[in-house]
Amino acid sequence: MAFRGTRKQREDFTSTNGQLSSSSRIKIPVGPRAVKKEPSHRPATGNLQGSVESQDQSEQPDSGPARHFDNRYSPNSYYLADNNCRSESATINMENGDGIKRIGELAQRLIDHINEMRKFNLEHVASLPKLILIGDQSAGKSSLMCALAGIHVPRDKGCCTRCPANIITTPSADWSCTISLVQDYRYAAQMGRPVTIKDINTTQPFPPWIKQDQVQTEFARLTDKSQLAEYMRWAQIALLNHDRDYKQFIPGTGERALAGNTDIEAKITPNVVEVKIYGPQLPALSFFDLPGIISNMPNPEEKYLVDVFENLAIEYIKQENTLIIFAMSMTVDPVLSRAKRVIEDLNATGRCVGVLTKPDTLSDRTGNTDFENILSGKEHRLGHGWLVTKQPGPEFDAGESDYHKTARQEEEKFFADDKLWNGPWSNFRNRCGTNRIQNVLSELLVTSIKKDIPKIQKKLSAHRAKIDENLRKLPELPSQNVQLEVQRLLHNFSQEVKRLMTSEHTETSFHGDWTKLSCQFHDLLIHIKPLIGCSHKSDTQKIPVINLDKSDDDEETTFVDVPDTSGRRRRFQDISSDVVPQPTFKAENSTPETSRPRPILNARGPSNPFRGTVFEKYTELGRNFANIGEIQNRMQNSSYGLPDVVDPRIHRFYCQKAVSRWKGPYQAVLHAAMSLLRSSVQSILEKHLGIYRQTFLFKKSTETIREWLDKLCAQQLQTLEDIYQTESFAPFTLNEKGINENKKAELEKLQQSRHKNRASCFVDKQLATNPKKIKAEKFTPEYHNARKVLVSQVTPEQLGRDEFAVQIDVAAYVRGYYIVAANRFADSVCLSLKNRLFRHVHEEVENYIETQLATNHPDNGKCFHSFLDAIDTHMNENLGISNSQNLMQEDNDVAENRRKLYKDKKNLTDFEERFMELVADCNSPEVDGYNDPCLVSPEEANRSETPENEQLRYRGQSPVEEMLNRRRGVYNYDNEMRQAQNRGTNYVNGSPEIDEV
Repeated sequence: MAFRGTRKQREDFTSTNGQLSSSSRIKIPVGPRAVKKEPSHRPATGNLQGSVESQDQSEQPDSGPARHFDNRYSPNSYYLADNNCRSESATINMENGDGIKRIGELAQRLIDHINEMRKFNLEHVASLPKLILIGDQSAGKSSLMCALAGIHVPRDKGCCTRCPANIITTPSADWSCTISLVQDYRYAAQMGRPVTIKDINTTQPFPPWIKQDQVQTEFARLTDKSQLAEYMRWAQIALLNHDRDYKQFIPGTGERALAGNTDIEAKITPNVVEVKIYGPQLPALSFFDLPGIISNMPNPEEKYLVDVFENLAIEYIKQENTLIIFAMSMTVDPVLSRAKRVIEDLNATGRCVGVLTKPDTLSDRTGNTDFENILSGKEHRLGHGWLVTKQPGPEFDAGESDYHKTARQEEEKFFADDKLWNGPWSNFRNRCGTNRIQNVLSELLVTSIKKDIPKIQKKLSAHRAKIDENLRKLPELPSQNVQLEVQRLLHNFSQEVKRLMTSEHTETSFHGDWTKLSCQFHDLLIHIKPLIGCSHKSDTQKIPVINLDKSDDDEETTFVDVPDTSGRRRRFQDISSDVVPQPTFKAENSTPETSRPRPILNARGPSNPFRGTVFEKYTELGRNFANIGEIQNRMQNSSYGLPDVVDPRIHRFYCQKAVSRWKGPYQAVLHAAMSLLRSSVQSILEKHLGIYRQTFLFKKSTETIREWLDKLCAQQLQTLEDIYQTESFAPFTLNEKGINENKKAELEKLQQSRHKNRASCFVDKQLATNPKKIKAEKFTPEYHNARKVLVSQVTPEQLGRDEFAVQIDVAAYVRGYYIVAANRFADSVCLSLKNRLFRHVHEEVENYIETQLATNHPDNGKCFHSFLDAIDTHMNENLGISNSQNLMQEDNDVAENRRKLYKDKKNLTDFEERFMELVADCNSPEVDGYNDPCLVSPEEANRSETPENEQLRYRGQSPVEEMLNRRRGVYNYDNEMRQAQNRGTNYVNGSPEIDEV
């Protein structure tokens, strides 16, 4: 639908919300009005006697949607001004022969350009402006088409009812016509299978027609106007028999035409009959006449045609630069129009001009409220308003030579003499008549062409850039010195790879990514150092409990574990123990552990520092390594009866176990390094050989490089496996200082953890014997903080000697050795990758592909030791040349694609040349006086955000008064419109300068 601005949007044009202050020298009519200010003259006006005036669209405010509405077609025009003050330079008078000539010449040139540009079949790139004629079945659309085209088709012959017709009219001294068949679709019906409504979908809206490359064939050339109807009918039959030779259907010579065989294969076709008509007094016009939209079919098997006819209309309407001529008969209720519903569903009413047909069929000759509201712009609003035409009826009798002349005279006489159009509807007379419609359509089409030029230019530039990019990917293959070109490409590739391996290539992030990867590998090894469990079940202290159920004589005292008051579930890891722990007894006042709510403390553990890296899944390898209970058991099993003497095999066992978990990480760093290497080498390969991507050279080189790098990866994996086996075979180091320093640091950490665990158990015993030591309620943050203070106050003297001190010392030694070994292993792995893998790439890449693909040949300057050596060398040279030529071959699809791209580029170049001629004509001086006929209507300016069926109103009061009057129902529409028109006339004529509001 047409654009409707809110009242606030319209009032925002002035700083006083639609009202100007009394100090302003410019008088503006009260209320939201869109008055156009011309730079050097009065606003353009509408002349009810037929003059056409328009305003330069470029001066319309561009803050909001474009309004497609022509003020000239409204009887309530608010653009009334003194005719003596109008600027002649901005007015084209249709009563003047010069005006018609100026519009006709300009329109003719632009339309000629557009029609020529359509031949290049680039509608998918840049849709060209077009006019389409659409309407319901029996809406008088065919008669309107014939009148616009200046042709006469007898009613019983039909006129392109089952296919679109592109009607192009051109003024000329002599009458002639060219009929062509434009076929963008091919007929793909399946033998014996009828088309049904299920075959219709978004990809195939016109089954069984399928899109194809455009084929345009000239069908006939005529100089006798009386033959046109017959030839158009047979041209349509030819399109409906797509697989038949079109020559069979040419009247007078075709076999089918001579036999009168009108059988058709298809019921409808989206292909087009193009009719170019040249003749005297014809307007410069080009439009598409579409088959009428139908509501039903007589046969059930043809029901699918209802949707196909509608889809065909949608295909044309949905293009944003399509202007729509909507024909509607005055014999039907406007709300029942199926064609108008399609237009509204596609939001295309702003691009639509309505044409009412059959005005002589109105039963009420005193007027009709529905159609009066339509012509007044109150209902069924269209962007370019409504026009009216009366075409001859079946009883009209006139010769072929003067048919249209007589028809136009009868049309003028009808509107002049009819009491309805000469009386109550006399204000609408300026919209009546075929000549009026032809001129308006010509103007609108020219305006649309001018408006779309910038969009077309952008689309053409983008399409050319796309073609050039595709051609760059498919360059012409060298025809001479093929072997030299191949060697040059491969040599440049190998040299750049060598520079990459020696850090001379700084254009990529390879070395930065490699350094980051190696640092992450080292950090991971340190991160997964063995984690030692420092708690033991023996740490839990016991308290005496007296059993009161027994007699005094049998009184027995037992000891039970102190309940845990930390709020955490205590776990004693002793994986070496195979003894099932006995159940512990709780004191009577103790709370069962299962019923204790667990406080949310440190609910989220530390975040994974390797998240998103190749090492993410290895960050937990240090967990569950060992605990002090396991170390104690292993020491007891290897004891020789010497207390506190640790068997060296204990250290060796745990040191080997610690480094045995490195297999996954070193494989991960290798594969990550290979991934970086493959990506960088492949990028260099595409840089130098990518222009010949379509050839076997690129494909074979890619395959050769992949196999070569896979081989290097396998070799490097074996090397790293050797390094790993060396580390895990037996612990060894000469770095005594490193071990001692690391052991000291790790021993301090383990002792702190061990002391904290023992102190926690000690505090549990205190709280079990004296619960009031902490006054806060259990398992609250206050209780937890108070308990932490008590734990921190426990001294080693209070705890006494730790029976696991030796085990803690062993764990510290293992971790100290692990750190020394981890640093050594990280260096060894990364050094091997850097100085072995990358070195092999550097040393082997040169001439590797040349050798594998057999493109090399011996040096021509080589001194041959024998005649046989010379023969072998000559054969190798020929073999190298032959292999190079074979590698530079491409498959047929690639070659065909290149040829098509060059053809498309040539087609685009020709199209652009014609387009530049159109641009030059649009920029010619004579176009300066030609103005856009699309003005902002007063109806649109006064519309608010209300439902579609709201009556049009001219308002001269404030929004509050308007709302109150609306509720009271006290509007006097006719009186308000007269008052608004008078105010507008006084204000415009009385002010030297007009601003927009």
